[in-house]
Amino acid sequence: MVHEDNEVYSVTAMAELLFGNLSATSCYASHRLLSQERIFFKQVGRGPPRFQARSEKDVHSLKAKRQADEKAAAEVAAFVQEMKRCYRLPYGEKPGMQQWQSSPYRDRIMAMQAFALDTTNPAEVALAIQMIQACSKQASPSAASELLQSAGWWRPHEQIGLLKANRAELFPAPVQALADELQTSPPPDSDAAIRQDLTHHEVVTIDDASTRDIDDGLAVEMLPDGRHKLWVHIADPTRWVHPGDPLDVEARRRAKTLYLPTGNIPMFPRNLADGIFSLHLDRPTAALSVHMTLHPDGSLEECGLVASTVTPTRKLTYAEVDELLDATMPEQEPTLWALHKAAEARERWREEQGALTFQMPEAKLRVQDPHRPDCTVHIRPAQGGAQEQPSQRLVSEMMILAGQAIAQIGEQNSLALPYRGQPEPVLPSEEELQRVPAGPCRTVLVRSRMIRGSVTTNSPSAHAGLGLDGYVQFTSPIRRYGDMLAHYQLKAFLRGQTALPAYELSQLSDISGGMAQEAILLEREVTNYWLAHFFQTEKSKRKDRSWEALLLMWLRTESGLARVLLPELGLETVMRINRPARPGDTLQVCVGFVDVPKGVYTLNEVDHFASTSLSSADLDDEEVDDASSQLPAGVQEPKLSHDRGTMAVDGEPVVESVATATPQ
Repeated sequence: MVHEDNEVYSVTAMAELLFGNLSATSCYASHRLLSQERIFFKQVGRGPPRFQARSEKDVHSLKAKRQADEKAAAEVAAFVQEMKRCYRLPYGEKPGMQQWQSSPYRDRIMAMQAFALDTTNPAEVALAIQMIQACSKQASPSAASELLQSAGWWRPHEQIGLLKANRAELFPAPVQALADELQTSPPPDSDAAIRQDLTHHEVVTIDDASTRDIDDGLAVEMLPDGRHKLWVHIADPTRWVHPGDPLDVEARRRAKTLYLPTGNIPMFPRNLADGIFSLHLDRPTAALSVHMTLHPDGSLEECGLVASTVTPTRKLTYAEVDELLDATMPEQEPTLWALHKAAEARERWREEQGALTFQMPEAKLRVQDPHRPDCTVHIRPAQGGAQEQPSQRLVSEMMILAGQAIAQIGEQNSLALPYRGQPEPVLPSEEELQRVPAGPCRTVLVRSRMIRGSVTTNSPSAHAGLGLDGYVQFTSPIRRYGDMLAHYQLKAFLRGQTALPAYELSQLSDISGGMAQEAILLEREVTNYWLAHFFQTEKSKRKDRSWEALLLMWLRTESGLARVLLPELGLETVMRINRPARPGDTLQVCVGFVDVPKGVYTLNEVDHFASTSLSSADLDDEEVDDASSQLPAGVQEPKLSHDRGTMAVDGEPVVESVATATPQ
């Protein structure tokens, strides 16, 4: 028996005590016992090794720790087994987030989620890394995301960027509660005294069939002299939302409605954006209404602005408007034809002022069953291809006209507004234009010379792309917070109140613009994911799958970086071409490298696979902008997103591909 007498034992002494002899076997067994037994003995010397008995207190403490460690190891093993079980379950049978939250593994799952979203504290980091490594993965946010999706905590194809930015369909509880209250118990209209009743107007709304957030309607009033007064009625969210309230703060954070291949994520709660804010058929709705008359040449003659109540009497899709214009005479559809003729006159007049319109094919992305593992990505060219349809030109020209009228009203009344301008570009010479084929190649060359627009708040500035002396974006307040800022200023003016001074509005506009850019990056990231998913699926179906591509322009001839168009998809993107070629040449391309979670893909020319790596660091900001397909600010106000997306050359993110999400 060894007592607590602080006596130190050598290996030989312990062999004598345990076995009663000093044979080699006894000494070896004693040394091994003392070296491996960490609870009752501790080593206190190494040359030669010597050991000492632990105190009873230490023994109890170490036993408790061992039991705790064994319990923890058993819990980790059980968690790993549960993760494996869930991984093997078919889609639809995996436990959802609610089941995991009520399970004994909630803390582990939550730590992994925080790690995947880069929101961890040190304790969560350690726990998340332990769990990921226990699942035989290298600890990384992407590994955590993969495990969470395979376990059912997140749905398949969950967009991590949206989660990181907190851009979910669900709104914070206080915001949604306020939205529900406005819907069920509408407050009195604080603008009732200045709001004009225009419910007698025959208001037509023109949108895609899937659109639910309808923020503009059009009407035509016949004047005694036979001319037309054009009305653009814009939904008035400021009837319900006030600066600084929870709805306003959340809309400012979101900056814009996101248009994704899986559907849209609204800037306001959906029951407001798609409900009481919108200009729905046969329902009286608060609006800001701009009225305008034109000179015969299409220039703006007179304009005004009123707060109003309107009742849309007709709801048409773009396709229906095109069919009606094609199949009727002006006397049969007087409103549509008056708007159509006004739009044509406006387009001619703006072109005479130097306006530039870029008509290029555009890819439409739509995802069927986006949260199923076997979801399908549909990509097709937009309806009408590169040629804008009459209905689209009609709506676009009316929105631009309203923006010009608001800028003129603001200038006449010294009102601070977010005025949008764009400097004159240095366009290609006639000789340069003749060197590239007419059509998409020439369009892209001209487009590449456009200069980024800017926002000023004290007075209008010329907008070269639109051919206007002043312009304000204000026709999509349900979808863009920058337009809400314009509405706040205009409503203060109509009420006879003091609007924000230019410097304060400039600060808010800068913040809003920065948040909007972040939102555009999110749209781009999600679109890239689904583009990569599409190309991966096509490659898995047929390894020899290829597409015809049109070389639009060289971006970097020394490194072979070029912009191309895939007409079959309507997709404009970037790839490397490792041989001499000219704009207008056609080539056959196939899918190279694909990384769906990162939203990266490469295209290679068939039979020309040799290439070198290129990363986004190889292009500076100016070159990225020059290479971009971004439309000049305000050239049109599309209902869908026309923003850029990044792609990759040889596996590295580079510039952008051009695709548009089709709202569900």
